[in-house]
Amino acid sequence: MREIAKCLLDFEFVPPKYASKKRPRWLLQSKILDLLGDREYCGIYLSKAHIFEPILVSSLLARSDVRILNITRDLRDVLVSHYYHYSRVRSANLAFTDYYWSIGRFKAIEVQSYNNVWSAESDNVFFTAYEDLKANFASEVTRMADFFGREISLDDIEIIAEETSLTRLMKTRNEQGQPESKRFFRKGVVGDWKNHFSNSEEEDLNNITQNGFDRRIDQLRYHLMFPFRRKVLGLIKKY
Repeated sequence: MREIAKCLLDFEFVPPKYASKKRPRWLLQSKILDLLGDREYCGIYLSKAHIFEPILVSSLLARSDVRILNITRDLRDVLVSHYYHYSRVRSANLAFTDYYWSIGRFKAIEVQSYNNVWSAESDNVFFTAYEDLKANFASEVTRMADFFGREISLDDIEIIAEETSLTRLMKTRNEQGQPESKRFFRKGVVGDWKNHFSNSEEEDLNNITQNGFDRRIDQLRYHLMFPFRRKVLGLIKKY
């Protein structure tokens, strides 16, 4: 969705003093509000972000000069995607079932929490789903253009579809011909979870997303793996 947005508006690079050193096109979450209050910078910036803090979410939603693009995806496909991402980044040789029971089911709760934080309707937030982009690309891109106050033609949409295709993005990143385990972009298909989930894993996922964790040890593991760790890393990045 970020690539689509880049085709709709001319964005400036994130000011270095507010950007992540590892990812210079990403705003540091701890400095987002500082940038918004800095009159020296008045450009149009685009940044990917995983914002969980309700206070920061509320602050952003209250601003008329901020627009949020939010995309959801079938949670099962999200976990499959994260499995390959985790395996690539950590150089881990895990079977999916081992990943699911040790990491995936906890990641699922984190993703669900993120979606809940951004669930409130707002004129400042554009909502779409990965499945909708795949099935109705033209209509979803038109909606996004309307969100930005821009009119686009069918010819524009065809160009955007080509520019943001997985084939084009893999070529841009020199990922063509690379094995799946080494690519950032994988299949981009809907329903790949059917090739990975067992019946017991699907049942467990349904149970924990509806009822939460039954055992306290699972609750403790989740908080140590995600919320607590994220807060600690946030403080490290801030100072």
